[in-house]
Amino acid sequence: MCPFYHHYGRVPATYLIFGFGDLPIVRGRGVSDLDYAFLVQRSAVAAEAAVTGVSPLRQLLSHLSLYALPPAEQRLVEFLLLLPVAALIVCFYRNLIGLNSFGTFAPALLGLAFRDLRSLPGILVFVSIVLLGWVLRRVLDRYHLLQVPRMALMLGLVVIVLIGSIVAANFFELPATKYISLFPMVILTGMIERFWTLETEDGAPASFRTLMGTMLIAASISLFLSLHAVVRHLFRYPETLGLIMAVQLLIGRYTGYRLLELFRFRDFVHKDAESWNPGQRIYRIESGKFQVVNRD
Repeated sequence: MCPFYHHYGRVPATYLIFGFGDLPIVRGRGVSDLDYAFLVQRSAVAAEAAVTGVSPLRQLLSHLSLYALPPAEQRLVEFLLLLPVAALIVCFYRNLIGLNSFGTFAPALLGLAFRDLRSLPGILVFVSIVLLGWVLRRVLDRYHLLQVPRMALMLGLVVIVLIGSIVAANFFELPATKYISLFPMVILTGMIERFWTLETEDGAPASFRTLMGTMLIAASISLFLSLHAVVRHLFRYPETLGLIMAVQLLIGRYTGYRLLELFRFRDFVHKDAESWNPGQRIYRIESGKFQVVNRD
């Protein structure tokens, strides 16, 4: 069993099996403080025996397999494979459901970060930091700073808040690193700035709705990409990215109504005809456009 890469009952060809069961790997008699190490090398004879009877095409595919990568590179490739899936989920929420969010990649990156945290407190801590940064941004607005120095100062304030949170968590003996990840903090400062800009343009309710929409999308991405079956399938069949891109093309060509728009414009669709007066100007939705109809 490999709990890190979730292998159970079998191991890939890149794994080296030292033994089975709970028997010690090295045993000695009449010795104390036994220390040992291993040096693993593929000899030319073993390599030639491994490829005997295998077609050249199969040998090429074996060398190109993602399982042949070192563990660190496998983790990197796994993250890169999951990123288009996260972007597809963002497209589904924004273009089909009509849910607003802070950008396209911010919810995707947050969802992947929360997938590593795998806990609800991580999302709550992130929202708390965004709201606290929003309060600090209101304080900085009194000084009328330029954009670049203001963003740099915001980054310093966010770092101070994070360090204070880690120190406070250590004081109460809480695992701070389990709920505070450095990866989403890279985009945290930009999200605070966009939160403030949206509040200035559309008001506080719109900015909080967008924040909740961003967290909902990030939580959905985290739950879906936490499924081991999805990760194993993408790692085993990376050509699935072609299907994901095809679905993104279909969503990009969709120009119909979004699900929330049907709820917003329900009064136009379900207007009672008996309540209309003769000669009243009537608005009708057809082919995604408003048309004016004069009733006789």
